[in-house]
Amino acid sequence: MLRTGAHRYVLVVGHFVVKVPRVRMLHFLRLVVEDDIVRYRKRFWCSWHGFATIVFAGLMENFREARCYLKTKHCLLARLYLPLIFVNIYRRENGVGNFTFGGDELTEKVYETGDREYLEALLPCSHTFDHTENFAFSNGRVKILDYGEEGFQNLLTTYGVEVEKLLLSVVK
Repeated sequence: MLRTGAHRYVLVVGHFVVKVPRVRMLHFLRLVVEDDIVRYRKRFWCSWHGFATIVFAGLMENFREARCYLKTKHCLLARLYLPLIFVNIYRRENGVGNFTFGGDELTEKVYETGDREYLEALLPCSHTFDHTENFAFSNGRVKILDYGEEGFQNLLTTYGVEVEKLLLSVVK
């Protein structure tokens, strides 16, 4: 089964999940040609960060996931077998689809705790928490399957216990 994400292709084969970055050079060139990019030329064309974000976002996500897993080996993270940056291979987790929530619901729950720093650490990781298929729950354990966002490692190391409690509060 092949899925196309915003920045990576995800291939599920047997007991493994393979994430391959989408290098989007043609997408970037299309933006350069379109009229909209002319207005934002300094933002995209002159900015290495803008170019790298559009073209190499999948590579950067694979790198951040590999770094996060190797540095923390946190029990919430799906096990990363092979971190090659160009291809990351994970263990396929059972229990995908056991969550019913929206990212706004989780943000609201964190907001209600009154912990402003926790909320500020959670907000940059919105992509991960906006999609229920990024989480698995089986045998009483929560696993996070997509953790390549900027700032996710900080969220996990600082608020890992709270994140697990938050996810357990919305499992069906």
